[in-house]
Amino acid sequence: MTLQSFLLRLLPLPQPGRVLADGEWRTLARIAEALLPTVACGVACGAPSGVSGSVPPTVLPGPSREGGLSPEDVADNVERFLIRGRSKRAWRVRGLLQLVEWTPLLRGERPLSRMTLDRRRRLVEARYIDGRGVWGICAKVRYLVLMGAYGDARLHATMSYVPVSQRVRFAQARPNGAQAVAP
Repeated sequence: MTLQSFLLRLLPLPQPGRVLADGEWRTLARIAEALLPTVACGVACGAPSGVSGSVPPTVLPGPSREGGLSPEDVADNVERFLIRGRSKRAWRVRGLLQLVEWTPLLRGERPLSRMTLDRRRRLVEARYIDGRGVWGICAKVRYLVLMGAYGDARLHATMSYVPVSQRVRFAQARPNGAQAVAP
């Protein structure tokens, strides 16, 4: 018996057309909420000169609900990526999300999705950063959150990111397929 076959028997079944079960999606959204940065505001966010503040920490700047990218958007983006890519290793992501959900029990705490935002943030700071053992494995969920957040095309303009296909160097490709040399 392989780890894959064991986990596939153990993990809850997702709804038809989905990759993540409801609990796994909820865990991803809750950890995204804890990991999304608090964006420092001020003049860059349209505030008058000398005024500082912050955007709510659960929202990245960009055109979406509440004026930004929500943790639910991040979870949806990760799931869309797994569906679109028809990932044969989605079971690993699902296993990781289960581990992230239940590992706080080792510290005598609630499962991650039932913790307050403040508790989740403290857990990330205390255990995921420079984590060892099982906490180091749980910390890999950060890469999923980054992929789900910064892979969203709605954020590209606010972050001054230009996709490769829209870069001048890419657009100047020669008709025979050879790339133009950057100036």
